[in-house]
Amino acid sequence: MSQEQIEQVNDENQEQQNDEDPQQDQNEEQIKDPEQVEQLQEEEPEKPPEEDEETRRLRLEREEQERKEREEREEQERKEREERAEQERIAREEYEAKLKEDTAKFNELVLQGISGLSKTQTVYAYVKLTLAEKDIDRIFQINHLNLRYIDISQNRIVDITNLLPLKYLVSLNASKNEINTLSYFQDPETFPYLQYLNLSTNKIKSLVTIQLKRLRRLNLIENEIVTANEFEGHQNLEILELGKNKLKTTDGLIDMPLLKELYLQGNELKDFRSLNNLPSLLKLNVRANKITKIKTPVIQFPQLYYLNLRENQLAKFDDLKKIAKIRTITTINLLANPIVDEMGADNFKQEIIMFYFHFLKINKVDITKEDYDEAARVLQERRDEEERKRVEEEQAREEARLAEEARLAEEAKLAEEARQAEGAKEGEQPEVAEQ
Repeated sequence: MSQEQIEQVNDENQEQQNDEDPQQDQNEEQIKDPEQVEQLQEEEPEKPPEEDEETRRLRLEREEQERKEREEREEQERKEREERAEQERIAREEYEAKLKEDTAKFNELVLQGISGLSKTQTVYAYVKLTLAEKDIDRIFQINHLNLRYIDISQNRIVDITNLLPLKYLVSLNASKNEINTLSYFQDPETFPYLQYLNLSTNKIKSLVTIQLKRLRRLNLIENEIVTANEFEGHQNLEILELGKNKLKTTDGLIDMPLLKELYLQGNELKDFRSLNNLPSLLKLNVRANKITKIKTPVIQFPQLYYLNLRENQLAKFDDLKKIAKIRTITTINLLANPIVDEMGADNFKQEIIMFYFHFLKINKVDITKEDYDEAARVLQERRDEEERKRVEEEQAREEARLAEEARLAEEAKLAEEARQAEGAKEGEQPEVAEQ
C-alpha cells in the first residue's frame, strides 16, 4: 500500500471515530454525574471476594464431604428400597402360601362338615354345612351352591361375602363371630329364600332395613346396636331378638304384621310406647331396662299374652293395674321392681289375683285354683273387715248424731228454763216497788 493510501485510510478511521465521539462524549458527561455514577455502581453485580488459599481449601473439603454424604444417603435409600421390595416379595409369597394353605384347610373342613345329601330339582346335592368352632377367620369360595343350612358359629369371621352366591340358603347361623354390618342383606337378590338368621354376639352397631322378604326369625342378641330407626316394615318376620344391645328407644320397631315375639331385654329403654302396628304380637320381653312408668297403651297389642317387665323401676301399683286389666295377658313377670320388693312377691301376687282372674302365671309362679281361692278368702275377709268398719263408723256417726241431738236438746231445755226464770223475775219486780 502506498503512503497516500495509508493516509487516506487513517483519515477515514478518524472521521468515523469523530462521528462516534459525540455520543461517547455525551455518555462521558452523563457518567460524570455523581448520582448516575452511584446508580451504575449499584446496578453492577458485586464480584465475590477473591478466596485465599486456605478458604478455597476448606470450601473444597466441605463440598467433597457433602458429596460423599449425598452418595452415602442415596446408597442407603437404594438399599432400603431394595430391602423393602425384598420384604414385600417375601410377605407376598408368605401371604400367597398361607392363602393357599388356608384355602386347602378350608376346603378340607368343608368336605368334613358337609352333609345332608338331598334331591334338589333334578340333581342330588349336599344341603347342610357345619363349620362351627373351627377357629377360622374367613370364608373362602364354596362350590356347593345348593346348600340350604349353614352353621359357621363360634369362629373369628368378619366378612361373609363369599356366602352371597348361595341363593338357596334357608338358615344361616353366624353367631359368636366378629361381623360388624348388616349391609350384606340389603340387596333384594341376596338370599331370597332365607328364613332364619342368627347374628347374635357379633359387633353390629346399627339396625337397618334388610331385604330378606322371607325372613321369619332374626337373632341379634348381644351386639352393639344403638338405634333401630331404619328397620321398620318386615312383613313376614315372626320373631325378633334384640336383647343385650344399647337401644334407648323402640323407634323403628313398627309395621310388622306377623311379628309374634319381640325380645328387648337388657337395653336402656325408659318406655316402649313407640311400638306400633304389631297386631300379632304374643310375647314381649323388656326385662332389665330403665322403665319407671307404663306409658304404652298395651291394649294396642290385642293378642299379647306374655309380658316380662322384670328388673325395671316400676314403683306404683296403679301402673300395674293398667296392665292387669288387659285380659289377654295371662303371664307376667314383675320381679325385682320396687313395688314387688316393697310388698313382697307373695303379697303382690295375691294382690293382683284378688281383682283379676285371668292370670295363669305371675313372677314365674303358676297360679293355681288354691291361689285364687286363698285370694278370694283374703279378699272376702278384707271386705268383711271393711264392712265391719263401715258399720262401726256408721254406728259411731249415729251415736255421735244422737249425742249431738241430746246435747242440743239439753241446751235448748236449759235455755228455755232460763228464759222462763227470767220472765218470772221480771213479773215480781212491780210488787216490790209498791210495798
